[in-house]
Amino acid sequence: MIVTINYREIELEIEGVYTEGEEQTYDYIGSSDTFEIETAYVGGVNIYNMLEGSQEQELEKICIAKINNN
Repeated sequence: MIVTINYREIELEIEGVYTEGEEQTYDYIGSSDTFEIETAYVGGVNIYNMLEGSQEQELEKICIAKINNN
């Protein structure tokens, strides 16, 4: 899945795998939505290897929020 987001005033195209979370039940704690980034492009240039771990986590959260709002 490709998600286009605006991060720090820069348009990024993020390609990754989205997994919808599972509901909590009486005997199962459930799980949250996840988005695992595979690549990140700015102007057609892959910048994924330049991202720090904290930036990657922040981008994943932004992608999940964008997916859930659409």
